[in-house]
Amino acid sequence: MLTIGAGAGAGLAVSGALVRGTGIAAGERGHAAVVIDGRPCRCGNRGCLEAYVGARGIVQQLREYVPDSRPLRAEDQAATVAALAGGLARGDETAGAVLRQTARYRGVGIANLINMLNPAVTVVGGWVTELPGPRLVPAAAETAAQHTFDRTFNATRTEMPTLIGNPVSPGAGIFALEGFLAGLGVSTFRDSARHTAAIATTTQPAG
Repeated sequence: MLTIGAGAGAGLAVSGALVRGTGIAAGERGHAAVVIDGRPCRCGNRGCLEAYVGARGIVQQLREYVPDSRPLRAEDQAATVAALAGGLARGDETAGAVLRQTARYRGVGIANLINMLNPAVTVVGGWVTELPGPRLVPAAAETAAQHTFDRTFNATRTEMPTLIGNPVSPGAGIFALEGFLAGLGVSTFRDSARHTAAIATTTQPAG
């Protein structure tokens, strides 16, 4: 799961379990460098993916193209992204240029993850994705295809989320429920492989 909002993050699930990392900080893909000595990032480094595909990066991209652009609202990133999405729908040339550049960087970020992890599914979401998503995600996937092996890319489904609204709250609730059930000795998503095997050996075929 790749999310783009004010920043850029990722969540990796393996056999039903979330990969948290040693310091519970796995998934900070937004701070992987994509441009050596590139734009300043809010983390203090330069050239981070987030500085090019996050809301702040999109605002900066628009400012570089057209400093006095009408959609540009430097103090309101959400309004700027929404205005750009509206411009895309109208065929605005500046909005299209910002989309293409953003999609290029996002596609490289997706390609890096596909090359490293070889996932079955890559879900691209977040509020910055939702507005221009029907155009942004396919464009990013096209770039990703150019930077991965054909066999690896074709083995991965790249799609938008089907869950409506903000998935963070339901996700946090699931983790809380998972911890509660684990305390009762009930198998959880984290034990999905073992749980599936148990069901297979105890469930009688229909009929």
